Amino acid sequence: MAGYAYQPLDLPHETRVLTVAPGAAGTKLIGGLSHMKMDSPGSYDALSYCWSKSVTHSQAFDLDTLQEFAVYGDGVDEIRHLTLRETLGDPNLDFFYVRVGGVLPPEEITLDGSAVQIGGELARALRRMRDEAEPLRIWVDALCINQSDLRERNEHVQMMGRVYASAAAVRVWVGDEVGIEIDVQEALRRYWEISRELFAPGWIWAEAGRKLFAHPEGIEIEWDLLGDFLRRAWFQRSWSSRKSPTRKSSRCGRAGWPCPGTSFTRPSRACAR
Repeated sequence: MAGYAYQPLDLPHETRVLTVAPGAAGTKLIGGLSHMKMDSPGSYDALSYCWSKSVTHSQAFDLDTLQEFAVYGDGVDEIRHLTLRETLGDPNLDFFYVRVGGVLPPEEITLDGSAVQIGGELARALRRMRDEAEPLRIWVDALCINQSDLRERNEHVQMMGRVYASAAAVRVWVGDEVGIEIDVQEALRRYWEISRELFAPGWIWAEAGRKLFAHPEGIEIEWDLLGDFLRRAWFQRSWSSRKSPTRKSSRCGRAGWPCPGTSFTRPSRACAR
């Protein structure tokens, strides 16, 4: 990572861990890297996320054409004319930019006194996950691996499974909130209630799927919203399952969702039908 002086690791017996200093919303990201022995790592979390953007679409959205947005709530009631690009950073409209697949601009983290540029998704994830009182100790591939050192990167590929398995929790950042999360949680709750009734050992998807969609409560599930959520970039990446052992918490925006490793597997298949 340009701007930071990495110290050599004793590979494959060591990696690094990021400690993010406490901070209130909107304040600068400050942290430090330290070496961590893999045979006695202590308590840390590990982050799984998509580097580029959290939402993908089959169609491209025009980010630079003026549109009309109705803004209301918190003492605001007005019509604004903005481009989708201009909604980025607006406290009332930012979710529009995220939802159409906009790429968040890079930001800076002060790392052991050095200014280091990181991707927008990582910056937003760290801001949402850090605490206002306690430091956050977390393994993040973009920072804990010297991305300029090819040998170190290759060594870490072999270590990745152990790094995630040894973490106290794997925090899955699927992206910031876009206004559908409460309904998605309710849809998942209903799905799993019905699943316990329908998915017996040795179940066959075609048969169980027909029962699911014919079930009175299955009909009421917000399948479109659930599908919208499960089409986020993190769920489409082939390596996501390798970074998601059963001991994990999924986090969307400010909401931390504890879930078992298979929480999204069957719903994803259902929404693909």
